[in-house]
Amino acid sequence: MNMFKKCLFVVFALSLISCTQSKKTTQAEITWVSFDEQLLESNKELPVFINFTADYCSNCVYMENNFLKSEEFANFISENGVFTMEITVGAENRERVKKWFGENLNSNSVPTPTYVFINDGKVKAFDENSILNYIQ
Repeated sequence: MNMFKKCLFVVFALSLISCTQSKKTTQAEITWVSFDEQLLESNKELPVFINFTADYCSNCVYMENNFLKSEEFANFISENGVFTMEITVGAENRERVKKWFGENLNSNSVPTPTYVFINDGKVKAFDENSILNYIQ
């Protein structure tokens, strides 16, 4: 019985150590909302970051894994109270996105990845290289 208590104590101690170590690495959580023009129109007070991505885009995947999931980006979003939206551009929504690009960015194309930052009514678009400089 004494050995059972020792084993139980060791298991408890190890699980406690594991829990406290995992909490040290937590970062700000980003909540991504699906791109919605009406929601965007009704939300003019907060700065907004929009991620235009595509399933076939290797640069998009790279940026999502190495930038959008980074602690630096999460902290920027959290510290500045930025509302985040995303859309995966595909055949089913390309015309809708193209229309939005035309109306807001004076562009007839939808390159991916494109990151749009809207603040104080100003709309700025960034590619994967220029967004890194803007956030820093």
